[in-house]
Amino acid sequence: MSKNGCVIIQLFITLFRLESCNLTGQSCEFVASTLQSSNSRLIDLDMSWNNLQNSGVKLLSDALKSPNCQLKILRLAGCNLTGQCCEFVASVLQSSNSRLIELDMSRNDLLDSGVKLLSDALKSPKCQLKILRLAGCYLTGQSCEFVASVLQSSNSCLIELDMGSNNLQDSGVKLLSDALKSPNCQLKILRLAGCKLTGQSCEFVTSVLQSSNSCLIELDMSHNALQDSGVKLLSDALKSPNCQLEILRFEIQMFLCEFDPHYNNCTRNFFPQELFSPQTCCFLRFHRGLKYREDYANSLVTYKPDSKKVGTLYKL
Repeated sequence: MSKNGCVIIQLFITLFRLESCNLTGQSCEFVASTLQSSNSRLIDLDMSWNNLQNSGVKLLSDALKSPNCQLKILRLAGCNLTGQCCEFVASVLQSSNSRLIELDMSRNDLLDSGVKLLSDALKSPKCQLKILRLAGCYLTGQSCEFVASVLQSSNSCLIELDMGSNNLQDSGVKLLSDALKSPNCQLKILRLAGCKLTGQSCEFVTSVLQSSNSCLIELDMSHNALQDSGVKLLSDALKSPNCQLEILRFEIQMFLCEFDPHYNNCTRNFFPQELFSPQTCCFLRFHRGLKYREDYANSLVTYKPDSKKVGTLYKL
């Protein structure tokens, strides 16, 4: 990136997307100089899927604490980061100059230790972060304990949280569910896809949906072995007058043929028997439609409340 290029960014650009551009930490030095410029108007920066490493994030973090920095959205997914970079980011979140409201650090080896650093920062009265994405960061249920303390904090501003593709298990969801019932919790969107959950997690989530304190309007529990019993629990909770949920996602990881339980000729051989038993079919209706992703197809089913037909499911 040339000096002239930096000048152009400072004067005109508010959104800068550099994902998968074969960048290294050196690019962070150039971008950092832009963020600290009094002429910078950048509010949205995406440098995902580049080899920035911790050293690059250190440079960006220093710039984000500048009083000139206007950045509100930062995406650093898949940048070969470790838990050490969370220390740098945590210092940003606690800075009075930081304007960050959205942060994506998915697909990095942050581990539970990194989430602990972020969680402590999220409880700072100076932190303005509203959206945090930590999918695929090699987390366990211990991270749920740290995040739960954030959700129950009177200083927390979080309204959207993605912890998908982590080994949270049912014990982790139990911790999150208890926090979601706190009167201080403002979370509206929770994504827990592929977290090695069972139907027991649905029991915990059900208590949240029925709570008068819950603000949840969107929940993603795709790619988990919830089974019929779990879906039944969620379905019952959706009928609660306290439930505010508008979107409920179950995404199925396999090739999908046309399936409709209203017809007798269901192609059951394509699906796990426990997923599409008659009980589950009472709650879900799948329509024809394929969404391809790499070498498999996904079916995305979303629950949307209907004043006339409570429990109706629609295809996105």
